[in-house]
Amino acid sequence: MTATGPCNHRTRVGQQRRERTRSRLIQAATLVFAERGPEAAQIDHIIQQAGVSRGTFYNYFQSTDELLIEAKNALAEEMVIMVSEASDPSAPHAQRLAAGLKAFIDLVQAHPLLLEFITRLGVRNFDDGGIIVPAPSDDGLSGAINKDVASALSSRMASDILQASTLTTLLRLVAGEQIDIPAFVSTMLRMLGHPTVEAAQIANCPYTPVEVPADSLITRSETARRSGRASQPS
Repeated sequence: MTATGPCNHRTRVGQQRRERTRSRLIQAATLVFAERGPEAAQIDHIIQQAGVSRGTFYNYFQSTDELLIEAKNALAEEMVIMVSEASDPSAPHAQRLAAGLKAFIDLVQAHPLLLEFITRLGVRNFDDGGIIVPAPSDDGLSGAINKDVASALSSRMASDILQASTLTTLLRLVAGEQIDIPAFVSTMLRMLGHPTVEAAQIANCPYTPVEVPADSLITRSETARRSGRASQPS
């Protein structure tokens, strides 16, 4: 035990150090992408922001495109956690899903950097294994499915439809189209097997907007994005 103890401790410390460095690179890249735009960001900008060497960068990532995926995932994960924490855990699954969708769409509209990243990544949004929109856990999503109507609909299939449909709606909003958000949410609930009248009632229930902390990655990135846009020549 005594022979392996120090070795195990050093291994854990090393792993924690690597995780911290990787996280620092992702956060630095997110801020650089936000300020300069994904196309203009270079490795030198990222390592300067993170305070690491170029060699350290390549120990973790091969390219800025690889980091862009991780930056998108970091922003999306933070948004999903905030939406989840703002939801009422005692509410029925379908109502929680509807409230979460509306809160998430509001959040992305107010902080559009995530959509810029998703647009830049194209089809890799679905191939990189990361989060795009807030889908509940398998148990939560299964609970939101009306099995009397949609008995053949699996949680995985419902999640895929939910993510793809929400992403399309967000991109249409970014393009300036007018979208009836409650109607969209109602459509998602009908996809889950809820009758039309019931789906519309749930979709039109009030929800709690997400309060974003000032020290969150979302807020810091949006500040960097606005600063970068303001400094660009008109």
